[in-house]
Amino acid sequence: MCYDIPAMRCIILALAIAIVFVPRGTQNKSPHNSQQNTNRNQKPTQASVATVAYPNTARGNQEEASGVANAQSLERILFPTPVRIKSPKDIWDKALVLLTAALVVVAGVQILFLWRTVQATSDNARAAQAQAIYSEVAAKSAAENAEAANANARAVEAQNDTMRETLKVIERQTGLLERQTKANEENIEMIIAKERPRIRLSPNTLKPGGAWGAGCAIINSGPTDAYVKSFGLRFIAASSRTIAVDYDKCYSPEDIAVVHAGHAPAPERLAPLEPDVTLPEDQIEKLKGGQLFLHFYGFIEYTGIYARPPWRTAFHVYWQAFWGKRLDVSTNTVAERWWLHFWKPTGAPEENCET
Repeated sequence: MCYDIPAMRCIILALAIAIVFVPRGTQNKSPHNSQQNTNRNQKPTQASVATVAYPNTARGNQEEASGVANAQSLERILFPTPVRIKSPKDIWDKALVLLTAALVVVAGVQILFLWRTVQATSDNARAAQAQAIYSEVAAKSAAENAEAANANARAVEAQNDTMRETLKVIERQTGLLERQTKANEENIEMIIAKERPRIRLSPNTLKPGGAWGAGCAIINSGPTDAYVKSFGLRFIAASSRTIAVDYDKCYSPEDIAVVHAGHAPAPERLAPLEPDVTLPEDQIEKLKGGQLFLHFYGFIEYTGIYARPPWRTAFHVYWQAFWGKRLDVSTNTVAERWWLHFWKPTGAPEENCET
């Protein structure tokens, strides 16, 4: 409910001024004027009759008075009937009463409004106080949370610093372990290299004539036995000092599986000449004139007692020979024959290697 306080005050002030400054009619209270007003304003009314007793109160005549009291005659007296008098003052009095009641009502309304305003203001004040308390508590809680967050951040930072230091220590330890592991591996490799088998393929001297073939000795110079995985030899006649080796076409003896340790060679393995084990005279002449070459190559793969990939040994040589006259001391005669021949390495480095 809404009230306009300044307007209500103006209305009350205007009513009060009107009451004060309105002229009032003069009243003549004389019996004659009253009777005239009565005659003008009202119709004639019938007079009322009243009976009045006059007792005799003289002390000397008390007995007589008591005796004749009932015999006293009653005198009738006529009183006129009361007449309502209408006056302007009465109207203004009524208006004053009404205005006073209106003022009281307005004042009550104002008091009610002011009471409700005070109540609302009080409620707002309590709400504002509660809000202030809540804001203060929230601010305090936020400050505590911020402080806790800062403490947590400092704790996390300290943990991170600790973790970084720990990681540095772990890195140093890891580096140390890696170096130790590498040193251990090198030691192991040194032990294996010292204890592993080592096979060398040694082509034997070629003796010409008849069926041509080349032999190869297998020598294990290591301290432990070698277990052969694969082995092959090839002896071939070619028109060039350099040829492309083809290990798939090698002759592979199947009777060799283990080469025992020691410098004593295993039984010699032979490879027949290709494409024919014999050389016709024209081929021998080419061989003498350096137009034909005899190539001998081979390989062997083997393992030892250690779990390592197979080792490999390979060789590639060709037969170098000189033809001419030479004194045979035993017979004291000069004969034309092969007086100098040997194996000469040839081919790529990987064709003459030992791993």
